[in-house]
Amino acid sequence: MDNLDKRQKHTNKKQFEVLVSEMKLHPDIAKGFSQRAPGELNHFWEEISNKLNAVGPPIKDRTGWKKVWTDFKFATKKKMVKNAKQISGTGGGPFSQISLSALEEEVSVILSLNASVEGLKGITSFGCSKENIPEEIPTTSTPRKRPVESIYSQPDIDLIETSYMTPGQTIESNADADVFCTPHKKSKINKMGLLTEQINIQKKMEENVSKLLATLIKHQKDYIQEQSDTNRWLKKLSENEKDKLKEMKRHNAVMEKIAFDKLETKKKILELELEHLNNP
Repeated sequence: MDNLDKRQKHTNKKQFEVLVSEMKLHPDIAKGFSQRAPGELNHFWEEISNKLNAVGPPIKDRTGWKKVWTDFKFATKKKMVKNAKQISGTGGGPFSQISLSALEEEVSVILSLNASVEGLKGITSFGCSKENIPEEIPTTSTPRKRPVESIYSQPDIDLIETSYMTPGQTIESNADADVFCTPHKKSKINKMGLLTEQINIQKKMEENVSKLLATLIKHQKDYIQEQSDTNRWLKKLSENEKDKLKEMKRHNAVMEKIAFDKLETKKKILELELEHLNNP
């Protein structure tokens, strides 16, 4: 086993697939707050270890594979939190998103993380309504096109990019280049309403991030509690074994004394019989 570990220490793809597949069937253990007995949990991890080792190397014991799962799920959570923070930190502007692998996506479903960040997907692009925008601005000179951004000259109003943009893509690349805004005073675009909507979305994102962080903290506390319960169970088991050993020693001492007393009694009887024979 040592030689295999030296050749390959990193968990291979097949092992990750087997591990995630098993965790799908046992979401309570996957999340780290199972109410099962310690003996049942140990048996579960022994079976999982055998399956994972069968497609190794590397080869690990149940403690090693339990650590692999813990590291994997927290790494996935960390990516999702970072993505949520990126969206929140940019106010909906361009951000660099970390893509999740297929296995990481499955882990997020197992741990029920997708619901926590669902609100982050509701960000949409804001701009002029195409229904109220003519294709050309009538003037006496040659018609020229004006970009959407020209009506938002105030620095306190930002355009929010759509949640479906690719990393680094801005609203300019996602908007129609031929869209114009009419300059007349009766424009239906309500700048204050747009700003209020943006603030509400920002608050919603912050709430979702807070909920996600609270979920991660709870899972961490549950994991620590599980480890504490296991340690207490092992300590109690050790104390019981010590008591059994002590009782066994006491029992053996009593039995030895009884056997010794029997021998002494037989010895005295033989001595009396010999004395009687010698002195008829």
